[in-house]
Amino acid sequence: MRVFLQLNFISAAFGFLFFISGFMYINRTIWSDAIGIPQEVFNFILILLWITFLIIFFKVTKNRLVGSYWLLLSTVLWFPYMLIWSLTISSVIPDGMLQDNDDYGMGLLLLFASVFVFPLYTAGLVYAVIIRARGMGF
Repeated sequence: MRVFLQLNFISAAFGFLFFISGFMYINRTIWSDAIGIPQEVFNFILILLWITFLIIFFKVTKNRLVGSYWLLLSTVLWFPYMLIWSLTISSVIPDGMLQDNDDYGMGLLLLFASVFVFPLYTAGLVYAVIIRARGMGF
């Protein structure tokens, strides 16, 4: 049960990482208006959040599921949690005005990334954690 809960927590964290990097970037004008900061500063904050969460997730993943191959399931389980994050945040903060400059072309790139790039990225990160935790390399 402990491994199951930790695996779901880590998968939810990976889903949140994809949500931060993708969906918040698409709606950056809405978010920057809601927070009240310039859009350039908001882009910089998004990059810093992504790097910070990436480092935190690597360390938490390494400490929680020490070298367990169950962690490889998080390469698939992040997707439902990403949907939960996006639906929850979208219901709390609705879409903005029609004159907002939403980046809808980025949606196609997110679709490609969610199918091909992010699972490979997650698998690489998880595999690096397993190798590091077992002391087999770097």
